[in-house]
Amino acid sequence: MNKILAIDDQEDNLVVYEAILSNYFPDFKLLKARSGKEGIEKALEELPDVILLDIIMPEMDGYETCRNIKSIEEIRHIPIVLITAVKTDSSSRIKGLDIGADSFLAKPIDPGEFAAQVKVMLRIKYAEDKLRAEKETLEETVLERTNKLRESEGKYKALYENAPLSYQSLNEDGSFRDVNPTWLSTLGYVRDEIIGKKFEDLLHPKWKPHFEKHFPVFKKRGYVHDVEFKIRHKTGHYLDIMFEGCIGYNPDGSFKETYCVFQDITTRIRSERIKDVLFNISNAVITTEGLKELMDLIQKELAKIIDTSNLYIALYDSKTDMFSLPLILDERDQMTSFPADKTFSKYVIETQKSLLADKYKVKEMIKSGEVDLIGTASEIWLGVPLPVEGEIKGVLAMQSYTDINAYDESDMELLEFISEQVGISIGRKQAEEDLLVALDMAKESDRLKSAFLANVSHEIRTPLNSILGFSDLMTDPDLEDDEKEKYKKIIHSGGSQLLTIIDDIINISMIETGQLSVYKSDVDPALLLDNIHKYYKTLNLSAKFEIKLNPCPEVSIFSDESRIKQVITNLITNAIKNTKDGEINFGYTVNNEVLKFYVRDTGKGIPAGFENMLFERFFRIEDSTNLVQGTGLGLAICKAIASALDGEIWFESELGVGTTFFFTLPITN
Repeated sequence: MNKILAIDDQEDNLVVYEAILSNYFPDFKLLKARSGKEGIEKALEELPDVILLDIIMPEMDGYETCRNIKSIEEIRHIPIVLITAVKTDSSSRIKGLDIGADSFLAKPIDPGEFAAQVKVMLRIKYAEDKLRAEKETLEETVLERTNKLRESEGKYKALYENAPLSYQSLNEDGSFRDVNPTWLSTLGYVRDEIIGKKFEDLLHPKWKPHFEKHFPVFKKRGYVHDVEFKIRHKTGHYLDIMFEGCIGYNPDGSFKETYCVFQDITTRIRSERIKDVLFNISNAVITTEGLKELMDLIQKELAKIIDTSNLYIALYDSKTDMFSLPLILDERDQMTSFPADKTFSKYVIETQKSLLADKYKVKEMIKSGEVDLIGTASEIWLGVPLPVEGEIKGVLAMQSYTDINAYDESDMELLEFISEQVGISIGRKQAEEDLLVALDMAKESDRLKSAFLANVSHEIRTPLNSILGFSDLMTDPDLEDDEKEKYKKIIHSGGSQLLTIIDDIINISMIETGQLSVYKSDVDPALLLDNIHKYYKTLNLSAKFEIKLNPCPEVSIFSDESRIKQVITNLITNAIKNTKDGEINFGYTVNNEVLKFYVRDTGKGIPAGFENMLFERFFRIEDSTNLVQGTGLGLAICKAIASALDGEIWFESELGVGTTFFFTLPITN
């Protein structure tokens, strides 16, 4: 049973912790303390596995409590998670780390992150307890053996040959004089490969200068204690070792040989690095600017504990059945995405299990039809599920093209251990970026709405002023008949313009609330366009351009005639506004059961880059040389109608040549 001590002066917080833990840990005991003093007493009494410590408490705050716990030998090794109310308070984090805290959580508590952090702390506690016990056992053994060796060289030699620990003896020039069987077993060599070879030739290149400098000091001083080196195993990888040793002398007092014992501390060093990597990846959500920078940091952190020469993170999109690659380092293949199909990554997603496959297992899986090979074949492939926001949404994978022994089961366990924190960091960064995009969209929407309201106010006042002004003039009893007719037309034109604006506002409101109505029936599109053409001919527009209706094939469609008319007239009206001379022609073509309307003008054209924005509500292309009229709703309404009628709308344009809008509808529906 896992024992978790929660120290918080707020009972409500303790209740929340207990509720979250009960959902994630089937077998645990929550110890509660309402003050730092009470928490220290319970820690000494119960020896919990993890301590959750609130920073802000009366009398003794979280920092002082943490400092006191870390000063007590019996409980100093218990992992402590400090809980702060300010997520981005880096100074609090630095202060907490300085006094020995192991991790941080920010309020409000995210249940998934909370549970993940507790799991990590429990794993670290277990590993540290195991390593500490092993170290204590080894230290006691080393001390006992060393004392006996100093008492008698003969006894030392016997122990040297038969000890369960790794022993070695060097000549004065640093070459191997002797090694015991445990030493050979630990490093994978046979005696003939070692005797007479220089010790420094087995060291990691970074450690050779250190040995050359300090070996003479060792010979002069007569002993060494807790000296760390990296030594090469026969298979090529390096082990972290810690030395204890002394010098053996001839009867005349001259140097004879070194007597040294070492222990393999690779696991301990790796655990410490994993702890640092987990913290840095967790903290990267705050310190990095975007997802790319986060991915770069993840790669650098993973490189501290495993070979990342060929590493990628693949995120799965179930809608497209594709993987995107926000992070990829590869010596052979370069890509940003790939089809999921029957890839290794898809296999991990579907099974929700890790996969370690060398080239022989790969061949078996391909032969059985479980996977297909995509990209360059590797000697070994390793991938683990990547949980994002509680679901397996990706894969953390790496491979080697040259070494079939590059990864093993321990590496798979390592990646599984850290993938949860990587997933949490990716999920939080994606959510952060989504919020920033949403904020930008909200700001832009607010700006467009403000511009729309100002524009509508102007558009309404213009026809309304003409209606009111010329209505007053109509009351003049001396007004001539021809003047009255002229004023009537102006009033009628202003009323029509005002009605159009109101219709646009009503239509966009219906679209926004999802209430755009569609009533379908049999429609003769040729007759419809002919009527629209006759209407525009009666308006007696500028003689500088002509509106033409091109010949159209006879066809019948099942759609909403009034909505089609609304789209076509909107497009023609837009063309009129943007065409000074030349012509406007419109019509339709039929192809593969699709009716494609078009409205073509010889106007000024539309600049590149407006393909998506032009159909957004409230959007208008500002032109400093002309007064742009309209509410900026027409094309947005056209797009909504096209979608409601199962059609599409788009345009093609060239500056100074003209623009063509296209509007398609299915012939039968």
